[in-house]
Amino acid sequence: MAGNILKYSTKLFSPEKSWNFPKTHTHQHIFDDILNKGVTRNYNTKPYEKANGPLKKFYQNHTNFKNVAPQILQVNEMDLVSNIVRDGIDLLDVSVEKNIEDAEERDGLDLPAKSKPGNDHIHLGSKLPTITLSELELETIHSQDTAFNLFRRRLGQSLSQTVGSRVLLSTDHPVSV
Repeated sequence: MAGNILKYSTKLFSPEKSWNFPKTHTHQHIFDDILNKGVTRNYNTKPYEKANGPLKKFYQNHTNFKNVAPQILQVNEMDLVSNIVRDGIDLLDVSVEKNIEDAEERDGLDLPAKSKPGNDHIHLGSKLPTITLSELELETIHSQDTAFNLFRRRLGQSLSQTVGSRVLLSTDHPVSV
């Protein structure tokens, strides 16, 4: 088999034949292409070849090889969203670091790094103390509210459906309200 390919390639690409000449088909469309797209030095198709790498991985790792377009689009969308979220987190980290450095420069003190993002006017998190799930269900404020009946079990079932595996929440599981 390899010998046949070698014979064929030596016949096809003989040393006497020079392939260094203009191809006629290219010249049939060149003026229309220049008018429509501009001169060829202004564009290149090679930069877009890098997009095929992630798509190939999505195809190989995240599809069942049937009706792949919607599956690849879904994975591509999840990848895009995760990159946007990651960029937002990185930007927030940089911003918090800059705020801490600015505060240290203003005060001239060695302040501990903030554990929660925010500024002087906005703080993330609850001001209320942490309570357990059983305290939440039995609390007098929520005891008459039917939404809190069997709250722990229903929350566990909902989380199980979301996560895809069974989630068991104990009665002493802490929650911030």
